[in-house]
Amino acid sequence: MVLRERVKYSASDPKNFEVRWSFIASRLQVISLLAIATLVSGILMTLVIVSSPLAGYFGTDDVSIERGRLERQDKEITRLNKLVAAQEKYARSIQSLILGKEIDEPIDTLVPEVAKDYSSELTTESTAEELALAKKVKDDLRTGKKRRIEGLQRSLATPLKGKVISAFDPLKRDGVEIGAKKDSPVVSCLAGTVVYAGFSANEGFVIVVQHADGFVSSYKHAKALLKKQGEKVQVNDPVALVGNYGKNHLVPHIRFDLWLNQSSVNPSDYISL
Repeated sequence: MVLRERVKYSASDPKNFEVRWSFIASRLQVISLLAIATLVSGILMTLVIVSSPLAGYFGTDDVSIERGRLERQDKEITRLNKLVAAQEKYARSIQSLILGKEIDEPIDTLVPEVAKDYSSELTTESTAEELALAKKVKDDLRTGKKRRIEGLQRSLATPLKGKVISAFDPLKRDGVEIGAKKDSPVVSCLAGTVVYAGFSANEGFVIVVQHADGFVSSYKHAKALLKKQGEKVQVNDPVALVGNYGKNHLVPHIRFDLWLNQSSVNPSDYISL
């Protein structure tokens, strides 16, 4: 066979044609030697790449790394699912509170993002100076929150220009009823987020807006709603149209309720109606 024929391979000096080195081998032996050299070079190159910073550009088969990444992703997905569920439960509780229904637990316990209390993890006792500083910080925070609430109270807008036909009465109703022309726009008294927008036979169309620092406002007996649940609104944004929808309501009006920290308050104490 041609591949088994032995051939002499040599290298000579081009100046004097003196043979520098030579060997005799068959073509099959030479091909095999080249194949082995190529294979060894490939293995060495792979080992160099895997053990160098270039490994990240070529991927990795490290199962432990992939498992760790998947575990972190699974934890994040679980956390987000819990957060969404808490937000939905919070919105349902706000809706029940405004519509006069019973709620299973205080709304304060349903706030989705509550700062974790790390005090139980501390192993050292606080000094008198640290306690005094902590008290001062808490007092400053309470003062700042009180000022924010007072600022909000001063900035509440009148939801509807009209005549008060039913004043606030804690024994009969949580809010006030304001009469106006049919199809008049009803505006949000503060900036916030719509946590409920729907219809009931007794209340007609109802929209509820959650504001900052514990304020919640609701607008009932509307003819139509202009915002959907989850939408953001600014102060004086139209949210509904005046109607006389609901049970035993013949005069076009809006029932406006205002809540502060889960307790109904007289809107006239905060807004000039």
